[in-house]
Amino acid sequence: MVYRILEESQSDMVRPGDSLLWHPNSGGHHIFNLNLALIIVSTLLVGLRLYVRKAIVKAIGWDDLIATVAWALYVTLSALEMDTTHYGTGAQIEDVPRETLLQFFKRLSIMELIYLLASGAVRLSILAFLPRLSKNKFYTWSIYALSSIVVVISLTGFFFVLTECSQIPDVFNYDSTWRQCRDKREERSLMLAHAIISIFVDCMLVALPLWVVSSYVKMGVKAIQILLVFSLGIFAVATGIVRFAIITTTDFNVNTTYKMLACAAWTDAELHVGLWVGCFPALQPILRRVSFCLGLRSRLDSTVPSGKRSTVGSEDASKRRSVMSRWSKASGHTREDSDGANQSASGKPDDQGFEMVDLERGDGDAGQQALYREEADGGADVPGRAEEASPRAS
Repeated sequence: MVYRILEESQSDMVRPGDSLLWHPNSGGHHIFNLNLALIIVSTLLVGLRLYVRKAIVKAIGWDDLIATVAWALYVTLSALEMDTTHYGTGAQIEDVPRETLLQFFKRLSIMELIYLLASGAVRLSILAFLPRLSKNKFYTWSIYALSSIVVVISLTGFFFVLTECSQIPDVFNYDSTWRQCRDKREERSLMLAHAIISIFVDCMLVALPLWVVSSYVKMGVKAIQILLVFSLGIFAVATGIVRFAIITTTDFNVNTTYKMLACAAWTDAELHVGLWVGCFPALQPILRRVSFCLGLRSRLDSTVPSGKRSTVGSEDASKRRSVMSRWSKASGHTREDSDGANQSASGKPDDQGFEMVDLERGDGDAGQQALYREEADGGADVPGRAEEASPRAS
């Protein structure tokens, strides 16, 4: 199939070595500009994520390290994608000289390998973050199972592509005389299976945190805010589905270079959007500070050090008590006038029984989650509850 494509490329319009990026019949500049923008946005978000975890929250985790590796792979992949626009991506295949087309296919093989590793890395970074939400056994084992699936499909695809030829160098050398490789239909079947499983994993990455948050958080403004953060993963699922639809309905045996345009755009979008979604929960402290500066919130209790949070919570509770008592009298509702209604046994403000800081710091153990759920159900502050929650956590 590849040799037939090479035979179709017999144009004299472009000399070998000339860039096809700005060729009049090429749309490669769209891919070039898209990847440049994706690199800038991803670098900004990952940089902010690491700044928040290091300077504000002071809790760098494994998910941050894996996300950094994924970012490095994404930048490499996007840089290669930009480079291939000089060798034919987006151009009509009859305009691409044979020597240039050989370089195009060489880079295509390299990008395929990087894609398999990068897509697995970003999903693992999100899976490494999810245990912060809950210690529920079913939830934890679901994360382990999904992590295993991601590792298996990523490594299986990587080594399949790397060893699809009898000699590894021939994977990247389409001009080799003795090139003996598997049928490209086998590789296509593998990539389709990888895409289907990846979509399933992405759906679970959206469903699991939404299930945990809806189980632990009493419905209200805070719960809606948290659900919206994790619901952004739907965009990553959507890009994966669109990419799958493109690769299943497109015949890449004809005019390969031009048809790679749409596939490349959605592949790049799928990867980078997944990375962005994984960064959003970690950026909550910055969003709180921005909203505080804009006057949209009255305090920054979620960013106060844990040793001071109890004092701040009690001061805020005393300031709010008179206002809330007047509101309850005016509206006909009753409200328990005690610190227990506003503050948990651990000294944290109730505020729907859930604090995003637990997601950022990674200290949301089972005891705390159980305590938050009791508070969310309307329980008052009973001194014995903190002691009851602690043995359960251990």
